[in-house]
Amino acid sequence: MRPGRKIVNPTGDRRAVVYAHEKGFFSFEGEFWDAEEECWIPSSTVGFPMCDTMETALVEAIDRIPWLTEELAFASGS
Repeated sequence: MRPGRKIVNPTGDRRAVVYAHEKGFFSFEGEFWDAEEECWIPSSTVGFPMCDTMETALVEAIDRIPWLTEELAFASGS
């Protein structure tokens, strides 16, 4: 599994990562930065969805990760 696309919020303490898997599917994870531990910690409660394309995984991430949905709506002026 390798990171494909990362979307980080403006304050840099949350991100969504879309992963490309060796078997040809994609998944995503929401994470937050733990300053004390100095590492990214998974924050999603959506499980580990498997998608057929990176685009599908990104759409699913936007639908399922609340801060990402809000952030993209704000950025687009909605």
